[in-house]
Amino acid sequence: MYTNMIPDSTVATQSTIKSIQGPCGNSIYECLLPLNDLSSIIIPHVNEEQLTVEQLYSTRNGSYGTVYRGYLSFYYVNDKLKSILIKTLTTNDTNQKELFDNEHKLLRHLNHPNLVQFYGYTLQQNYAIIEHSELNDLHTFLSTTQNISKNIRLYMITQLSNALYYLESQHIIHRDIAARNCLIYRNFKIKLTNTAIISEQFESHYYKINDIQLPIRWMPPECFINNQFTSQSDIWSFGITLWEVMTNCLTLPYSLLSDDEVYQRLQTSVGLQLSKPECLCKELIDLMLECWR
Repeated sequence: MYTNMIPDSTVATQSTIKSIQGPCGNSIYECLLPLNDLSSIIIPHVNEEQLTVEQLYSTRNGSYGTVYRGYLSFYYVNDKLKSILIKTLTTNDTNQKELFDNEHKLLRHLNHPNLVQFYGYTLQQNYAIIEHSELNDLHTFLSTTQNISKNIRLYMITQLSNALYYLESQHIIHRDIAARNCLIYRNFKIKLTNTAIISEQFESHYYKINDIQLPIRWMPPECFINNQFTSQSDIWSFGITLWEVMTNCLTLPYSLLSDDEVYQRLQTSVGLQLSKPECLCKELIDLMLECWR
């Protein structure tokens, strides 16, 4: 099975590649509408006394912020504390503060059952409190769990497609769609997150270009050729994620190629080949190929 490449003699230089990470190192949405439209959004406050900060989420944080795992004592699910991520800036830089605020205003603006929720800021520490899952991410779940039926995996993919349809309706581009960036909950519910950090576990999923970390194995050629992320590039990444889910996330896409080889092929008309999952029917193959046209 081959992904379709886009031949073009003009290749974006490495210095013009866009970063998809925010101040805390997590992937952030790109809004196609003016951010002034978010100025009226009011961010609620969370009482710090009801917050438990447990541990660093990852040692691979951003240049201007840190992310911790923790719990909120007033969001209950079956009498259990609500699992959260806690993001905090470690700089007084006004540009980074504005980027941090705009990121969370955008999150507050969004409302969909298959997107994680942003709960608000704490008053004293200015922590940003974001929903997380005790069951971890979809990549870890699938790669460590046996006998997940095809129908359940299709249910997961359907939920992800619903989230992406909603984001497109809101003129939002995700830019880092992958199984690692989906959280799994009880009854196989899936929520797409933008708070995935380039952790030690997933460091091999990203490729550094001029100090910018990019998930090149999930990205289409036009992101490099035209230096452009679009809803179509999200669709391409969705096709790669569909392949991940149907192969139980056991290998990286294009696992026989090094990162350098993948990057080189993305900048040329040379094709990239994905192995065909055994359980994949013709309809799903056609869907994948449609994502990569």
